[in-house]
Amino acid sequence: MVGTSEQETFAYCDRLDYAPGDTVRVHASSGSERLRVSLVRPRADGDTERIRHRHEPVAAVEPQETPGSLQPTTVGSFGLVEGLDADVADGLTVVVHAWPTRFAGDGSTLLSLTGDQGTVELTVDANGILTGRVRTGDRVVEVVAEAALQLRHWVTLALSVDPAGGMLRLHVRPLDRLVPGDLPRTTEASGTLAGLGPLRRLLLAAGGTTTAPDGSPRGTGCFDGKLDSPTVLAGPRDADALADLAVDPRPHAALLAWDLGTDFATTILRGTTDGAEDGLLVNAPTRNVTGRWWDATEVDHRLAPGQYGAAHFHSDDLEDCGWTVTHELVLPDDLASGVYAVLVEGSDSVDHVPVVVRPQAPGGVLFLLPTFSYLAYANARLAEEFDYSGDVLTNRDVIPSDRDKQIYAHREFGSSLYDHHTDGSGVCYSSHLRPILNMRWDFRSAIQDAPRHFAADLVIPTWLEHLGLEHSVTTDHALHEQGLDALAGHRVLVTGSHPEYWSKRMLDAAQALLDDGGSIVYLGGNGFYWVTSADLDRPHLVEMRRGHQGIRTWQSEPGETVMSQSVEEGGLWRLRGRAPNLLVGIGMAAQGWDDATPGFERTEASRDERVAFLFEGVDRDVIGDYGLVLGGAAGDEIDRADVSLGTPRNALVVATSQPHSAYYLASNENVPAPTPLINGTNNPDVRADVTFFETPAGGAVLSTAAISWTGSLAYDGFDNDVARLTENGVRELLARSTSG
Repeated sequence: MVGTSEQETFAYCDRLDYAPGDTVRVHASSGSERLRVSLVRPRADGDTERIRHRHEPVAAVEPQETPGSLQPTTVGSFGLVEGLDADVADGLTVVVHAWPTRFAGDGSTLLSLTGDQGTVELTVDANGILTGRVRTGDRVVEVVAEAALQLRHWVTLALSVDPAGGMLRLHVRPLDRLVPGDLPRTTEASGTLAGLGPLRRLLLAAGGTTTAPDGSPRGTGCFDGKLDSPTVLAGPRDADALADLAVDPRPHAALLAWDLGTDFATTILRGTTDGAEDGLLVNAPTRNVTGRWWDATEVDHRLAPGQYGAAHFHSDDLEDCGWTVTHELVLPDDLASGVYAVLVEGSDSVDHVPVVVRPQAPGGVLFLLPTFSYLAYANARLAEEFDYSGDVLTNRDVIPSDRDKQIYAHREFGSSLYDHHTDGSGVCYSSHLRPILNMRWDFRSAIQDAPRHFAADLVIPTWLEHLGLEHSVTTDHALHEQGLDALAGHRVLVTGSHPEYWSKRMLDAAQALLDDGGSIVYLGGNGFYWVTSADLDRPHLVEMRRGHQGIRTWQSEPGETVMSQSVEEGGLWRLRGRAPNLLVGIGMAAQGWDDATPGFERTEASRDERVAFLFEGVDRDVIGDYGLVLGGAAGDEIDRADVSLGTPRNALVVATSQPHSAYYLASNENVPAPTPLINGTNNPDVRADVTFFETPAGGAVLSTAAISWTGSLAYDGFDNDVARLTENGVRELLARSTSG
């Protein structure tokens, strides 16, 4: 239910997964006079028309009723250093290098230094005109640059405050591709500049601060662009000295200096001089980006020390909403592992936040909820990135759902890894410390007109429960944090419908499970595709770099493909030598969204006695030519076998999709040269392959090759041949692990 912005109820929790006995801390915002907060267990099954969602209360957790309250969200990244004690009574000179990427309509601040009685600041207006300004008491002296800054061009800025001479000087030195009239120059203004007092605070990429509901700082007047090496020198400089300083300020002794080129995985703004306290980087500016000194000879900061000294700040960055904890739910010590949700009900609207209770005992199937992928798509505004209009990507009517409308109405809740920042740069971080409105059981993806991601994945634990199979649930986050320990005692790992974003730690753990005789049932498509990371000290924040290959809505800037948190090359796992085929036998082939999604046709290999168990009770040669997602089992994003990419030689393709339409296009990493042979009508590689193979250690892998498989799994109350084949596979692999 969706109300007005004043009525709407939103929430998030402090974690995505918990152990029994843990306390779930809920951060809720609502204009409703009363809120009811409870723990429920959601389910998803289907009839012959659609996937149906329902939920049941967890009686062991007492609901709570409290007044509602609105909690604001302030976006924008910035740097903050407090506790300074730098005497600048005789004047100062501040130097910073800037690479602006957007000029805000109401202006923004590159740098602000606050003294006991005044402020020194550098601001830029909507037209790119830079102003240096000193405020002392009720006096304001400012100097305005003669020429506008240029977007995406490095410039060195030096502002000199000379109290004795009553002069404020601003030097602007462009560094990239000078054009006529775009020359280094110094402008001056006179006025009374005394009385600033000792410097106490630095703000980088913000002009001021407010306070979030939880007391943490938030920025105002935030800047879009890169900043590098903020430095304060004691004393003023004349025009000639400023010009020399702007060429290379590094040889000059600094009173205060900070380095943005270290501690990439942290929130630390590192001070490098005596008196320059370490500061805080708020709301996750992009780290490990090329700086003012990058010369394009290396694309890895480890090989080019000093050339990655910048951070890219964005006025719409968000790491943490900063809401207070409004409710705490204590989980029973004996609560079964599974997918739950915190249900927050206002008088006019509701929200429901998924939470997972991790397994406490080994045994049975382990379902892995793809939470890294959920964060990658968190609050995605894909209609802005893909043109859904016309007869291009689909022949279906694309109608935004209520949750889609909320996402577009509440941009303050941040973006997905598919979106662009307001300055046009790609979003490479995503956090769960905010409402994620498409990670809800009632989310319907517009282009599929069906549940996707979490709403679709709920089918799998519901189906396992329907079968009476012992199972537990864990998350990508737990697997990344704990590695193989997260899988301990579980011999069959079942994935979600779209486990696209995986870290090295996760891949290593899954491979170790297979090497130890365990098995994997991969119930999706386009899995294990993008290199992803999360620092163990900030597990709420996932990162990826798109690189320059793969299906992408943006691509990395030159020199910026190495992850800031894990310090590894980003992009596709395939380009790192770990194609999905190596783990599960198949890898990304194509994607499409039409109303004629096919099923799978059994192959000759399906008659092999090695896979006879899969087809017990399956009487038809065409499987899944029906479904609750796009009308068939072989739809959305689809995978195929390819020995050249690592599909094991003993793998059996037991079913392959029937011909796809022109709306199914080959993934671009599979099309090395321009060619008309790119769609389901003319390219035989545009297909999905249900694949099975045994491992040397005695386990096996069953891969079903399409995101829409779960939509067919749920069809007619799980009474269909897709469900039977999948059940046969899971039961056989469980039996093998038990007997082994």
